Amino acid sequence: MARLLEARQATRVDLLQAQVETETSSVQSLRAQNEIVGAQRRLAAVIGVPYRTTITVAGELGAPPAVSDWDSVCRDLLQYSPERAAALIAVQRARSNLKQACAESRPNIDLSTTVQKDNVNGSTLTSVQVGLAIPIFNRNQGAIQQAEAEITAADRDASSRRTRPATTSGSCIPAPRRCSIAGKSLQGRDPS
Repeated sequence: MARLLEARQATRVDLLQAQVETETSSVQSLRAQNEIVGAQRRLAAVIGVPYRTTITVAGELGAPPAVSDWDSVCRDLLQYSPERAAALIAVQRARSNLKQACAESRPNIDLSTTVQKDNVNGSTLTSVQVGLAIPIFNRNQGAIQQAEAEITAADRDASSRRTRPATTSGSCIPAPRRCSIAGKSLQGRDPS
């Protein structure tokens, strides 16, 4: 880079940017080495051997798992998703609340009968009472509207859960490729 600067084919900014990139790479390399040491210490603790500066890992790296068919994975995810099941239950609950609110707008009829025996004069008295609340001003419109709004919200939530896996598929698809690249890079490394 210094020769390019002397030949005036690069600017001082390019030189500084290259130095920053070099420093960033060295910091990332140091961080990776520290992660390796930490992983080796954890491995030593798990397998129950004292930590040594170098731990040789032997064996074959297994083949990456078979790439799944995205359509079948998506279908299974939709079918067995607990989030979607909870959303569908919320829709059913909202519909039940609407039925209850509609039923509460109709008045209940209370009917009671009584039979009494008067022992003083020997007569029997019978009475019938009918109670009926007439909803002239309150027909439970507020509760009905609230239940309808809950149904709309629950339906929207359920339909968003139906389409959500399609929107996140971009982050899931490259995973097998990343696994393959990581496996190839580990196979080419010297175990020491």
